[in-house]
Amino acid sequence: MDTISFELGILFLLLFMMPVLYIIFKSTIAQKRIKKEIQSLGKKQNLTIKNIEVIGNTIIGMDENHHNLVFSNIKKTKETFQIVPVGAIKTCAVKTGRIRNKSLDTVGLELMGPELKKEILFYQEEDESIAMDGEVCLHEVRKWEKTINQNLQLV
Repeated sequence: MDTISFELGILFLLLFMMPVLYIIFKSTIAQKRIKKEIQSLGKKQNLTIKNIEVIGNTIIGMDENHHNLVFSNIKKTKETFQIVPVGAIKTCAVKTGRIRNKSLDTVGLELMGPELKKEILFYQEEDESIAMDGEVCLHEVRKWEKTINQNLQLV
């Protein structure tokens, strides 16, 4: 009797875990494909993009050899691929919006320079295709703010 209960328990565990594992596996494959696509787009511009990360619906990376920041929307990678020279950036700051001082509405990075004003949007509350919590997204974007600001000092 105990063996049958144990086997049924394992069977039900596997039945419930299979969809979750499938989603994780599929997501991992999609992220690898997107990262390769960004690296390919960078190679066409003679860039070696490293430290590539997918945050929300945005993919961001840094070419440390030529000091360029690259980013794109994961849904339209080729169409929205952008290169920003780090030397053109004077300030980089996290930009957030909150709903009634409670949950995050938007999370982005604001890049400002003498001839540059760009906002990279990583998270929007209304976008249901983003499978990331706003606070987690904010944490990841703050790491990129720190990375970009460190690279500003090197240029």
